[in-house]
Amino acid sequence: MTAVAQASGPSSIITFRVLPARTVGVAAFVAVVCRLPFLHRALGADEAGFLMVGRQWNGSGTSLYGNYWVDRPPLLVTIFRIAAAWGGMTALRLIGCLAVVLLVWGTAWTAHAIGGVQAGRWAAICAAALCVSPLLGSYAINGELLAAPFVVFGLGCVVVSLRSQAPRQAFAY
Repeated sequence: MTAVAQASGPSSIITFRVLPARTVGVAAFVAVVCRLPFLHRALGADEAGFLMVGRQWNGSGTSLYGNYWVDRPPLLVTIFRIAAAWGGMTALRLIGCLAVVLLVWGTAWTAHAIGGVQAGRWAAICAAALCVSPLLGSYAINGELLAAPFVVFGLGCVVVSLRSQAPRQAFAY
């Protein structure tokens, strides 16, 4: 279906495609399917290093993360520690797929809060496309990918809170 919107001038007509309700789920699904072929690809330097730090992190040693130093926050290293405990490389890549799904859904939710239903659906498509772009390291699981869902949901909470009419609802976000 196509919708037509009249802009400020008489000859300025903007047409845009109205996306169906399942767009966000399909975008997230396609992004995960595009990442699955890289599930067993050899680890990159950052992935292997963070897994090594996460695996040996036991609370003792010469630095915060044991005998190795890395300038990353504890939550990120905890995610790598969980991946190391669950099997290493494959678990890490599956956690990355979960991060992609959360990123697509969070982007859609935030854009929906800002610009409405169609904005959310288009934003989901854009987020999914960026998550599988080879130019952005689509096969690697890095700190940026794992942090992105936290950031996008945080931004969404700020937007919803600022637009809220009820102080209690704003405080809840």
